[in-house]
Amino acid sequence: MNEKQHLMHRIQMADFALVDAKLYLDTHPCDMDAMEYYREQLRKSTMLREEYEEQYGPITPRGSAHKDSWCWALTPWPWEMEA
Repeated sequence: MNEKQHLMHRIQMADFALVDAKLYLDTHPCDMDAMEYYREQLRKSTMLREEYEEQYGPITPRGSAHKDSWCWALTPWPWEMEA
């Protein structure tokens, strides 16, 4: 696994944790520990996405918004990524 793939894997793990925490919070909305865990994973996901996009380009069109050009269309599509 190269560094690009490793970073994407870390993003996917953080995003999975976000979905899992969200589902838990749907049934336990007053659990402050779970809410803090959700916020922690959200910060982690945001940081990892920023790092990835800085090095390899946008993951989603939203990642092109802060650039000088619309680079979203210039990067490989998800199905064109290396295995």
